[in-house]
Amino acid sequence: LELGQDEAAIATLKRALALRGSYPAAELAIARVEGRQGNIESARARVDGVIALSPRLAEARAERAQLALDAGKPDEAIDAALYALGINSRYGRAHYLLSQAYARTGNERGAATHAALFERYRQLAPRSNDAVMREVNQLNESEQSLLQAALDYHAGGRADLAITAFNEMMETQPDSAGPHINLIAMHGQRGDFEAAEQHIEAALALNPESIELHDNIGVLRLRQGRRDEAIAHFEQAHELDPQYSRPLKNLGALYLANDDHQLGVDYLERALELEPTDIQTRYLLGKGLLDMRQAERAVEILKPLSRVPRPESALHLQTLGRAQIANGEIGDAIASLTEAQRQAQLRGLEGVSLEIANDLVRARAAL
Repeated sequence: LELGQDEAAIATLKRALALRGSYPAAELAIARVEGRQGNIESARARVDGVIALSPRLAEARAERAQLALDAGKPDEAIDAALYALGINSRYGRAHYLLSQAYARTGNERGAATHAALFERYRQLAPRSNDAVMREVNQLNESEQSLLQAALDYHAGGRADLAITAFNEMMETQPDSAGPHINLIAMHGQRGDFEAAEQHIEAALALNPESIELHDNIGVLRLRQGRRDEAIAHFEQAHELDPQYSRPLKNLGALYLANDDHQLGVDYLERALELEPTDIQTRYLLGKGLLDMRQAERAVEILKPLSRVPRPESALHLQTLGRAQIANGEIGDAIASLTEAQRQAQLRGLEGVSLEIANDLVRARAAL
């Protein structure tokens, strides 16, 4: 590929596919060449096949964004790049593609923001942002495939299979804290606190200064009702890396849940400044601002969520609709709430759908 020998590269990659069968990195590399050659439809079909098998593979979503840009569809590229950043908010290539797409739509502020984020993450992790090294790493590290399988199982609600995959990773990578850190979160979600504590002990012995470790311990302590300990771990994670947004997001969510809206909003503002594409941070911040009766700002924060379809879209759109009602944007509110109700009905969320119906009655009465 680096020598411009595209046909030879495709032949070699297809041999790799014949040996392994399911090989996302090889499929994406072929798609990249096909896109460069102008075979956009073939490339899209190949990328869509990877996404169907590995829906949480950020590289596949980024490749989808690149193909959309190549096809002159910047709005489609924006959606795909945002999805990639929802999976990995530090993925430099997705920030680069998003900056290019925003530039083509005339959104200069968005383009500048993501160009700066691309530069930040390229400097933090130059190897992972180098296309050749990233490809080589993916082609040669079987552990990466195992990690992706575990994450896909977890995202698909197949917790037992995810735990099995992480347990296998512990055997192949006994010196890595990563599997333990993930298992803390998974056992915590299932309420198996005893198992989670065992993995905390192991992870602390292997990597006591891991940001993700302290963040996951904080979430676990919150589940256990140990609020002060949770705050201490979130703050420790933030001290270890002030540029990492998740501890700030978790602190913001904690304070909002405790009805300390001003402090919660302050933390969430800081988290969103670090990661402007984080969907959950944006939703929580908008909700907090609405609770503080800052409807205009809430609408500004929540509006970008209307273009990113997700399982939580019904709640996002409902909150946006409520903020628009409070801000006097009744027509927009009705449109947001109508789409929210459609999303809720599609997902069988009867209780949410009923709430949205009541919001629609309120909006129409305000016309």
